[in-house]
Amino acid sequence: MSAKVIAGHVAGTCPDIFMINMANLGEAIASGCMEPLENLFYQNWTEEQKADIGSELFAAGTDGTYHYEVPLFSGCFGIMYRIDLFEEFGIKVEDIKTWDDLAQVAQKLTYVNDEGLQVYGYGVGYSTEVTDPHGVLPTVLFSQPGSIFTEAGEPNNWEGEQGQKGLQYQIDLIDKYNVMPASAIALTSEEIYNMFEAGQFAMISGGSIRVPTVKSLTAFDPDNVGFMAYPQWNEGQPHSIANAYAWNTAVWSGSAHKAEAGKFLEYIVSPEADELWVREAAQIPILSSTYAKCADVIDTAANSWMKTAQYIYNNSALVFAGAYSITGFALDLQNAMIYAYSDGYTVPEALQQASQDFIDRNVGR
Repeated sequence: MSAKVIAGHVAGTCPDIFMINMANLGEAIASGCMEPLENLFYQNWTEEQKADIGSELFAAGTDGTYHYEVPLFSGCFGIMYRIDLFEEFGIKVEDIKTWDDLAQVAQKLTYVNDEGLQVYGYGVGYSTEVTDPHGVLPTVLFSQPGSIFTEAGEPNNWEGEQGQKGLQYQIDLIDKYNVMPASAIALTSEEIYNMFEAGQFAMISGGSIRVPTVKSLTAFDPDNVGFMAYPQWNEGQPHSIANAYAWNTAVWSGSAHKAEAGKFLEYIVSPEADELWVREAAQIPILSSTYAKCADVIDTAANSWMKTAQYIYNNSALVFAGAYSITGFALDLQNAMIYAYSDGYTVPEALQQASQDFIDRNVGR
């Protein structure tokens, strides 16, 4: 969708309001497709209003002079898990301190249940039909010194020791620990969500934004869907760094209805609308002030995932800025897995090729 919006801007056929994902935000800002919020409403906001929306996700959509987007449907990646299976097997979230711990727990949770269903301990989908930074490799690269990209927007040592260990761990989950089916290499993340809903996985990597939808579709008690932070990869970091995200919502710079579109955009991040997003759509608040207003919704067992997502965002999350293009980076990291697992590349070769794929697409554009 994001690529179509940018192409539509060039062709002069964009909708008045559109959404851009985090990976395409830098390219979108550079393309000029987004009308500065200062030209619409932001210049009239009080300092209190600006502080209320002033999250890192909102700051990601600026070029240093103008703001271009409001961050709707925000969240972060982590691990969805079956609370009831954790209880049945005597597992506690605090038992999973490291990724090695997760592999051991996943082995316990890989079994055939009473209905004859094969349950796998952990699930990730590597098909490039859907690309999300949800594997172990992305969190490992986010967590390494200097993070995943250099200040110039190039891959930061993807083929180094930490990247190699992360990719090998992904392979080991299938071939060594046997907690994930080999078919995961061809499964999309959407199919992984569906299989979790059907009871075929005890844990999966997923986005917090998907928790309400998953809970509405489970074949088991939806109150047994839990959400936790990724475990530690590096000593000194309580958790691996997770990708925080939002659907960056903007007004098309070529719109013939900028004033009207701007009014609507301003409304959907107003205190009134933000409370509706939380109460009616189970979304994480956009405004800081909404957390207190909706404490009766957020501070409940059913919505504990919201508190977990807030904790991850505040303590171990990476927000990509729109300073440079990172289009397709998640695709490249999924391809690294495919290169190594299916195409005969060594782990270093797979990472080198993924790094080069990213450079060919983004660097120098």
